[in-house]
Amino acid sequence: MTVRKQKELLLIVLYLCFCTSCSKKDSQSNPPTGTNEVVFKAPFDKAGDFSCGLGLVQMGEWVRTDDQVRQCYIDRSGRVVLTLDFDRPFSVSSFSEDMAAIHSGFTDRLYRLDGKWGYIDKTGKIAIQPQFDYAFLFSDGMARVRKGPCHTGKYGFINKKGELVIPYHYLDAREFKEGLAAVCFGGSYDGSNIVGGKWGFIDKAGKVVIAPQFDYAEDFSEGLSKVRFEKKWGYIDQRGEVVIEPRFEGYLGWFSEGLARFAVCERVRGLAYPDKWGYIDKTGAIIIEPQFNAVGDFSEGLAWVMRGEPEKGDCCEYIDRKGNVVIKTRFQIAKDFSEGLAAVAIGVFWQTGKSLDTTWGYIDKEGNTVIEPKYDFAGSFSHGVAWVDASETERKYKYIDRTGIDIIANEH
Repeated sequence: MTVRKQKELLLIVLYLCFCTSCSKKDSQSNPPTGTNEVVFKAPFDKAGDFSCGLGLVQMGEWVRTDDQVRQCYIDRSGRVVLTLDFDRPFSVSSFSEDMAAIHSGFTDRLYRLDGKWGYIDKTGKIAIQPQFDYAFLFSDGMARVRKGPCHTGKYGFINKKGELVIPYHYLDAREFKEGLAAVCFGGSYDGSNIVGGKWGFIDKAGKVVIAPQFDYAEDFSEGLSKVRFEKKWGYIDQRGEVVIEPRFEGYLGWFSEGLARFAVCERVRGLAYPDKWGYIDKTGAIIIEPQFNAVGDFSEGLAWVMRGEPEKGDCCEYIDRKGNVVIKTRFQIAKDFSEGLAAVAIGVFWQTGKSLDTTWGYIDKEGNTVIEPKYDFAGSFSHGVAWVDASETERKYKYIDRTGIDIIANEH
């Protein structure tokens, strides 16, 4: 596998975990927030989106337990506000609701952990001691945690005090959204799939609000959740009533700005594959007819669409909620708008979601190129900054502002 392809695969999983440093501190103590001998300067070996006003960056990579790795959180000006040091490798997440998940030990490729997960606050203090076999980000004031190994352990939910509010009852669970969480009752794993279980929804007290009856259920978004009945998908409301009958074959999205993307499928050897994409409203009515080969979600009033084939040089467009073309671009790849800008790229797009030989820049909602394509990969803007991959030969990341000026992080 080439270095370029390795980078592209890395970016898919960049959001969740970062491994970091060794020091003389015990892993149960509070990591220092003051200065040390390490200066954090771009480009970084890892970087992620800003969340809760902070961006997580890393210098060095863990290969052996004695590797020199340092990790810190920076603010939008590039100032280092929190450094992390422990006596052995650990993983930390981005902040969510002012808490970040932390794991005291290596994570291998099968997600078997030799340590425990806990949480730190924005001062770097351990707010919830590492005690969980897996821990997720906080959402709606709750975090799902697992006791036991993957596929045989059970999930429960804690509050920000670390109290187990909802016991470890569920073989699988999703995070709380709009006050409800989808959980799986019963069943067992057959490989990577759950068989014999049914999904329903609970509230923050653990009360069953929507009885287990679905073969799968996902988070609520704009008052609706997509659920699966056998091989068909539809949508329910927060009372559990079906508002859009299950008639879709799995290729559909969450509602965003009142619309959800869906695909008309064609069958090849008994399997359904997306043919053309369009959009439905919350009644299930088709608002934009299926006509695109690929689409994004609506964000800031616009959604990117691809009518042709990017590998042949066809370009993306942006449409409004009526399906009118608002922006014609010269780019083969596009992302959703965020804070008035969208990352776009010239290059080849694989249907698996990975890109090859791309050069990324940014456009505004008028279609003007505000940051010329020059990056190997680019993230979406958040809190006025975005991370970009600025190296063609190795994994190196930095942050830029809305004008494309580099944000340099230095400890003070």
